Amino acid sequence: MALSCGFCLGSLETRWDSSQFSQAVDAAVGEGITAAADQFALEIDHDFTVTLHPGYALAAGRFVGSDEDLSFTLPVADNYVDRYDAVAIRVD
Repeated sequence: MALSCGFCLGSLETRWDSSQFSQAVDAAVGEGITAAADQFALEIDHDFTVTLHPGYALAAGRFVGSDEDLSFTLPVADNYVDRYDAVAIRVD
């Protein structure tokens, strides 16, 4: 097993980039939706319009936040199979 060090180890003069900082946050905190704002609550209307309410989350060691509703429409599915839809937070 190889040992490595990152953001939290080093002298005070050491400079770290955002990727290294994100790795440290991700390792310490993990990922998920925080208990703030509306926690990205979802509303789905009969016409398949989805409203994602404001919230804050950590994903891939980065902060993701929205302070206003986001709305989008799901495409219509066929009638032959069960439908499962998911909304995810992803950082590219």
